[in-house]
Amino acid sequence: MGRVLRSNLPISNAALQPSTPVNVREGLARCQWRQKESYDKTAAPLLPFRTGERVRMETAQGWQPASIVRAREEPRSYDIITPSGATYRRNRKHLRPDRAARHDDQQDDIDAPDSDTEQGATPVEAPEPGANAPESPSVPCTRSGRRIKPPVRLKDYDTASD
Repeated sequence: MGRVLRSNLPISNAALQPSTPVNVREGLARCQWRQKESYDKTAAPLLPFRTGERVRMETAQGWQPASIVRAREEPRSYDIITPSGATYRRNRKHLRPDRAARHDDQQDDIDAPDSDTEQGATPVEAPEPGANAPESPSVPCTRSGRRIKPPVRLKDYDTASD
């Protein structure tokens, strides 16, 4: 039983020996394996960052901009520097790629002249969405161009006078 009984009744020494459950470690390993299998169904590894890449760091105030200084020896750990000059060590879980930096890089690629435009080809402009839609001042529309139609249950009521 594993504890001293506070009784005056006689008892055999065999009854006082602690009984340990059988195959506890195997059962625990089996439960952990099932949990791992369940977790791995939807989990995906995070891609590593390169040195100098701009990222966002999770703080108490939200996601703040930062830049990768170097990858550390510890798994998924990075030294980062903020615009104010403070240096931190952060795990990959607390870092996200900076979409604004990626957008700026794509903007630079767009501003660079292409080989097609240098040869005299003129770029074709895409028509604006909703440019072909007939505009009627009496029919209200959403920003996407869908007509706003009141529900049928309100047909008997005058909803135009607001």
